[in-house]
Amino acid sequence: MNRALNVGIIVADPDLRHEVEDRLNRLRVRIAFTISPAGGDVSAAEYSNPDVLVLDFGHPSAFEIMAKLKSLATPSPVIAVHASADPDVILAAMRAGAREFLSPPINAQTLEDALDRIAAERMLKAPAHRAGKTIGFLSAQGGCGATTVACHVAAELRRITSTGILIADFDLPAGMVGFWLRANGAYSLLDLTRNLPRMDPSLWKGMVHSSQPHLDVICAPSEIPLGELPRAENLTTVLRYARAHYDWVVADLGQGLSPLSMALIPELDILYLVTTPEAAPLYQARRIVQKLLSSECTRESPRLVVNRVRKEFSQGSGDFEKLFTIPIEGYLPDDYNEIVEAHSDGRLASRGSELGRRLGQLAAKIAGKPEERREPRFSLFRQFRARPAEL
Repeated sequence: MNRALNVGIIVADPDLRHEVEDRLNRLRVRIAFTISPAGGDVSAAEYSNPDVLVLDFGHPSAFEIMAKLKSLATPSPVIAVHASADPDVILAAMRAGAREFLSPPINAQTLEDALDRIAAERMLKAPAHRAGKTIGFLSAQGGCGATTVACHVAAELRRITSTGILIADFDLPAGMVGFWLRANGAYSLLDLTRNLPRMDPSLWKGMVHSSQPHLDVICAPSEIPLGELPRAENLTTVLRYARAHYDWVVADLGQGLSPLSMALIPELDILYLVTTPEAAPLYQARRIVQKLLSSECTRESPRLVVNRVRKEFSQGSGDFEKLFTIPIEGYLPDDYNEIVEAHSDGRLASRGSELGRRLGQLAAKIAGKPEERREPRFSLFRQFRARPAEL
């Protein structure tokens, strides 16, 4: 619950007013003003412009107050109350612009949820110093390596752009981002969703893990208590807040299309679908692409990354291009030994390896940066071969 909300109360019915005040006091929000008499001065609603206004639609000035609020640049959200759940009153309140309608006995959870939604909206509308780019990585099926690609791309973006990067692990069942980036913070994505209504930059900074300078990590929870699966709208709010405070946000969406990934995908600038060359993941990838293109939920066409490509495969053959109608953004080599060594050493894949080089190319392409030219390693033998023979 957001303790910073200022709530105004205009309720004529004394019993209803006392019940509203009691519920709000238990939620520990700040009551900015209370106007009780039916003929009282209601100008406070217009001049103080509280964060939330609880308005009795049995009050004779209710619709006049709503009209005045609408004339303001940032009108207060209104929670309508009435002594009875009269359908005509409910319809009139909703048409006038009320967010919620409550009648005795007032359900405390319903009131709290309404205030939480309003607080989250206020947070998103707060001025932000960045409008970052958000990219997501989705595995066609389990084991295709979307998490591996996402972690390496995030680290490479940090290196080549020198800007603020966040990687968020929305793969709730697996949650391997923390393993790759050695992020062992005390808080997880679940903790962030619990604290959304009172989120501010200082609280956010205390809850994310700084893996490297300019690279923050949100880990998936190690376990989710029964009944506490985060709602999709709360996770989209996390993503929107992150976008407002980082230059780049990298989202690991896990595998396949789920209600969660389908809710997050419209928030992305670009979606990268990661597959491997085998028949089953390619089949799944095609199904996902068809679903995404038919639903028009992506801002741009999703892009394909083919992972674990064997040396004997010829990229010039056009085999994958014939299977898909979307751009193929990159091919990553099958480098099992490098992955095993990286896991054993607690690090990312070496930038000197072929896999590391290709991942760097992918990140540079995403960032719109020219590909780095790496000088060949010094070779004394090559130096002697290049020197003309002395006669």
